[in-house]
Amino acid sequence: TSLDAAFLAAAASACASRSRSGGGTAGGLGAGDFWGGGRGHGGGLRRLHVRGNRLGLAEDSLRQPVPPEIGLLVSLELLDLAENRVSTLPASLGHLTCLRRLNLEGNPWRFPPQVIVDKGRQAVISYLQDELEHTRK
Repeated sequence: TSLDAAFLAAAASACASRSRSGGGTAGGLGAGDFWGGGRGHGGGLRRLHVRGNRLGLAEDSLRQPVPPEIGLLVSLELLDLAENRVSTLPASLGHLTCLRRLNLEGNPWRFPPQVIVDKGRQAVISYLQDELEHTRK
């Protein structure tokens, strides 16, 4: 499975300029960089900045701007989705136990609800973990 092409393109664009300085952001992105077997420190992508990339404006309303495969980015420590048009996060984001910073501001949240998003990273991750647990039963 691969990440949605638009999301991947936004990630590559946003991360390319940061990769010159090193430090675990992706440049010259390959599948291994996303799925945990890449060249970066810790074996995978650690920071993903897609702020202000107009995610969520897809013509196909069935396509998710943040694909469920994001839960496979187990080394991710920072995710910046601010200032897009994203309204839902996949429950698989609950798998990202290394995530230390999560910026979701400036999006019209429906899932998780805005009241959860307003409580911060840990509340969002807990909410999504609960959702994962609920769907397993």
